[in-house]
Amino acid sequence: MAAWEDRNAASICDRGGMVGKTTRVAKDGISKASNPFCGYVVVEAETIEAAARLFQHHPHITVFPGDGIDIMPLLT
Repeated sequence: MAAWEDRNAASICDRGGMVGKTTRVAKDGISKASNPFCGYVVVEAETIEAAARLFQHHPHITVFPGDGIDIMPLLT
């Protein structure tokens, strides 16, 4: 992970981290929920495609073969 972070340091705004299990709050109460989201990193890029290219060699893809990384823009 350190090597990936070093290569992309100029684009990383927030190193993020892992997240725990999901709890959902709705008008009818609080319950456990399923969510595949397991962590996040915030990067800055000109386009979403450029952001995606930063993750092509991210260690997550090697550690969890067959899994992927979803790229989502922050809307401001």
